Amino acid sequence: MTAPSALTPTFKSLSAVAFLSLWGLMAANGTLVTLLKTAWSGVFPDKTRLQTGYTGIVLIDFPISILVAFFYGLQNLPGTPSHLMLVDLVAVLLVINMMTIVESRRLNPAKRLQSSLLWQYSWNCTGVALILPIYSLFHVKSKFEDATISRRLPRRESQALPLTAVLSLLVPVPLLLPAAMGATPTQIQIGLVLYLTTPACCVLFQILASVAMSKYAATSSSGWFATKPVMVAYLIVGTASALTHLAVVSDVLFWTRSPNLTLTRLYLPDHTTVQQGQDNVLKAGALLFFQWDYIIINLTSLCHGYFLLQRKAFEIQRPGDGVGGLFLIMVCLTAVFGPGAGLVFALLWHEDEGEVILNNLSRSQRSYGT
Repeated sequence: MTAPSALTPTFKSLSAVAFLSLWGLMAANGTLVTLLKTAWSGVFPDKTRLQTGYTGIVLIDFPISILVAFFYGLQNLPGTPSHLMLVDLVAVLLVINMMTIVESRRLNPAKRLQSSLLWQYSWNCTGVALILPIYSLFHVKSKFEDATISRRLPRRESQALPLTAVLSLLVPVPLLLPAAMGATPTQIQIGLVLYLTTPACCVLFQILASVAMSKYAATSSSGWFATKPVMVAYLIVGTASALTHLAVVSDVLFWTRSPNLTLTRLYLPDHTTVQQGQDNVLKAGALLFFQWDYIIINLTSLCHGYFLLQRKAFEIQRPGDGVGGLFLIMVCLTAVFGPGAGLVFALLWHEDEGEVILNNLSRSQRSYGT
């Protein structure tokens, strides 16, 4: 089946806007220069020390130092806009990263989707909003080109996915817990480095778990865990992402002690906050980066979901049956529970569960004479 003509321009445009909004602004407001100077000198603008020696190899240590310097300002003060923005973004990544693992473990994955690690490290290092539209383009295009083959999962791989989903819930721990526990700057920075290893840990766990589950897969045939493991995995990460988003929003609305912390302050970019020469320039610049990151992730997820819903409708020969209504549900879920929940809805619908639900609804309507 031919992909929609709007598919490629949509995602390429989102990626281009992300590049300008993320890296273009960082270069223009001076945050990028400050970040590079901090990583090279090992000293933050507020004179806090930055650990720069990890392997003894400059070509490895310097990029790690850049990432640590960038993330450190966002999460060293729990309860601030920068920290809450980071928490919400990490929750969305639970869903996005699980999607890459699911697609990479299929029997015949699209060539560009085979490496979950490559995609995860790409957006961890350059920005989710910059890379996710490219992944979404390849993902949706693969579904239009050969949905039946690309959706097959080896049984042992699929039944290991819920276990990997549970493990992935621990991924944010080294990133967020040290600061919340009042750790020292050095300990927080070590936690950041550990966080950078978590994509490899999750993929390795999926491989080992799939081997361990081979006997279980051969003997078990009942229960959601056995019959709908992909659905279970997506529900685990989707629920965690939704609850985290609600917790962040609730914290701003009901629990914050700062009168200046509002949802507008948290989610809408304010370019005046980045002032060169101030001690918090990296923190303000990183917050601005992630605010644009989050906005474009929302837009990309909605576009991704819309095309998946459209593809599913064509697959079950109902091209005009409920796509608009389903997309409206996805928009509402995204608005209330965050982009992770909205994307999970589309991913679940695109799996076989969507056809079952639609057929059940049709039978119910016929039984009532509608």
